[in-house]
Amino acid sequence: MYEKTFKMVRIMSKFPGIFQKIVYYFLQEKINYEAYYKNLQGKEGLEIGGPTQIFKKNNKLPIYPWLKSLDGCNFSENTVWHDRIEKGKLSYDYDNRRRGYQYICDAVDLKLIEDGKYDFLLASHVLEHIANPLKALHEWLRVVKEEGTILLIVPHKEATFDHQREVTTLSHLKEDFKNNVDEKDLTHLPEILKLHDYGLHNPTGDVESFRERSLHNYENRCLHQHVFDIDQLMKLFNHLQIEVITVDIILPHNLVILGQKTKKIPIKQLKKLI
Repeated sequence: MYEKTFKMVRIMSKFPGIFQKIVYYFLQEKINYEAYYKNLQGKEGLEIGGPTQIFKKNNKLPIYPWLKSLDGCNFSENTVWHDRIEKGKLSYDYDNRRRGYQYICDAVDLKLIEDGKYDFLLASHVLEHIANPLKALHEWLRVVKEEGTILLIVPHKEATFDHQREVTTLSHLKEDFKNNVDEKDLTHLPEILKLHDYGLHNPTGDVESFRERSLHNYENRCLHQHVFDIDQLMKLFNHLQIEVITVDIILPHNLVILGQKTKKIPIKQLKKLI
């Protein structure tokens, strides 16, 4: 699903300018804004790895202004993507001086947050960086209320430097969960170093520097540990009994999926599902 669209996007990335914008205009499908508004407006939520530009006013999925409140969670007080992060009340500045509580804890271990605290959870370009995605989703479901919602954005591999890699299968993710793979895991590093498209993305300038940075992934979390497409995301949601509400693409490379936690799943039962 959408593979041809994202392949075209990858080709057009080599031709920046007005022609690229025209092609994107015709490739972009209508976004189901009504579904996002209906499920998020006036609600209280948590964002993992934010704040996120795409959610701000006048951007492609401007949900921040609709929210009643939003807290944030980042794995460290210093990240590649954000300046120094200060934990505590009113430290999460997500939308034009609107602030929420800032947690500093790992996405796979939200022990600071009680069960069912939030109406929804957001995570944009986070899941692919996590070594054990099912463990993370397990935690994310735990902190969301019964019939709450989860909104995920991940990059489609065909539009990114991951296009030569295979999509991560659900069975692989289940095996990682079963083996309790932690965030220090570098199992995928040889594959990444071999198949990464350095012509599209070479953040460190050369392959050896990229390898050196990757060896310190636990500290920086820059690696794409896993690769997703829409079909695999939907299988993942169905497996965890998350009802898919809508699926959208936002060019140039975003896959967006919104789902609802359909019923209260006991922790023991959820672990059996996983």
